[in-house]
Amino acid sequence: MVFVSLLDTSRGQSLVPTVVSSSGGQSQSGDGYSLSWTLGEAFTTTLANEGLKLTQGFHQPDLEATSGRFRWDNQEITIFLYPNPTNERIYLLPSGDGSFSYRLTSLQGQVLKILTPGPGLREIGLDSFQGGLYLVQVWKDNHQLGTLKFILSR
Repeated sequence: MVFVSLLDTSRGQSLVPTVVSSSGGQSQSGDGYSLSWTLGEAFTTTLANEGLKLTQGFHQPDLEATSGRFRWDNQEITIFLYPNPTNERIYLLPSGDGSFSYRLTSLQGQVLKILTPGPGLREIGLDSFQGGLYLVQVWKDNHQLGTLKFILSR
């Protein structure tokens, strides 16, 4: 008795990020920001900070942003750092039209790169760095406003 089995081995199993929910929606602002949401996700992780809660699950964009809010000269400034995690570069985008400088540092405090003061979107290339956790210090007029963290994955 000869048994011949033909198997299609060219296909593999893949997990596509999907969610079955009872409600959801999407909106986009004139500034180019978009918000997508769902209600009733099956798998979630909840993050909490200073009374705020963020619950996240499968319905997430591929690239996430990190933001920090800082006060300078009686103004609230938000700086977005994205993508986080990253594998080759990060972008820094301040709210408003302020001019900031940035210092990329290691966790040990070693200054690795300095971006001189400038307005608008800034880019930091990370080709020469090893994977790990890094910090970006935000500076205005020789005063450190705060620090943002990001992960460089290699």
